[in-house]
Amino acid sequence: MSNNYIIKKLSNRDKDILNKILRQFSNNPYMVPTTYERGNPSKAVYQNYSWKTGSIRQKNARQGIFGYSRVIASNPTEQTNITKTNPQMMKLFKLFIKSHKHNFKYNSVNVDIDVVKKKHRANRGKDTNNLVVSFGAFIGGLLVLEDGMGRERRFDTKINSVEFNAFDTIQSSEKFQGKKYTLTFF
Repeated sequence: MSNNYIIKKLSNRDKDILNKILRQFSNNPYMVPTTYERGNPSKAVYQNYSWKTGSIRQKNARQGIFGYSRVIASNPTEQTNITKTNPQMMKLFKLFIKSHKHNFKYNSVNVDIDVVKKKHRANRGKDTNNLVVSFGAFIGGLLVLEDGMGRERRFDTKINSVEFNAFDTIQSSEKFQGKKYTLTFF
């Protein structure tokens, strides 16, 4: 298993673009759906990922996938509904990647709002890399990556992006205080 992590500091331009993204989410707080379920959760399409990450039991948690996704779209070549109703977001995500890491290839962006992720591993192909970045008014919430040998490393994704092989790496996040937004490009 690989434990190669690529860390890149966020530039002022990157931070400006993330602030534009933040304004979009702030102007439309219900753009990203809630994943919280009381009692016995329904059999929602997105439920598997919400269970996997633990967000289904977090009252303020919201998760959504923009772009193309087998997870929630019936056809992986079709855009998710959240993308269709908010096309401006993919333009902003593209602008961020162009500024921050222009050669990173992705089809989807997972958005987590106020999610403390429990340990999980991606179930996509072996060559799937994630690029993770966080923003908002929060403290704590470090990204925790664990290799196949049980070694953990912590990363502050508010000042750096972290790229890693999502298939080979167990990922989670620490608790935080405040309002936290996390983008996972994959």
